[in-house]
Amino acid sequence: MNQPASSPRLEPCPACGRECSVAAAACPGCGHPIAAARPNERTAPDTLYSHILDQSSLKVGMCLTLLGLIKVVEGTKGISVFSDELLAINAVLFLVANMLTYHAIKLEDPQRRKKFGRLGDLFFTSALCMLVLICAVLAFELL
Repeated sequence: MNQPASSPRLEPCPACGRECSVAAAACPGCGHPIAAARPNERTAPDTLYSHILDQSSLKVGMCLTLLGLIKVVEGTKGISVFSDELLAINAVLFLVANMLTYHAIKLEDPQRRKKFGRLGDLFFTSALCMLVLICAVLAFELL
């Protein structure tokens, strides 16, 4: 039987077999939860990728802010530090992690999504480690 395009999609209830709307929280016949019976295969990776996306965006801004502050210190004190070049590279690493995870979230193919997500995770983790190294280098340069 064909349904009009505007009517909600129907699926059988896993408990009683009655046709239920996919938007329903529970079966109207037996009360069995419907939404809980359908696993959402995208939640776990997408949650991780969205966190990486958010955090890498913040870290790009942080690196660029620190880079600007270092340039101000270099200009006023007349010193030159190596950390500013490292911060610029680090900002690019965070930006690449950001773009990869954004792409992973948008992909429909689970294998490609996993591949791009893992690459984004690798770039993000590498950039975090580099940020710790930059903080150490900066601390020693300014002493």
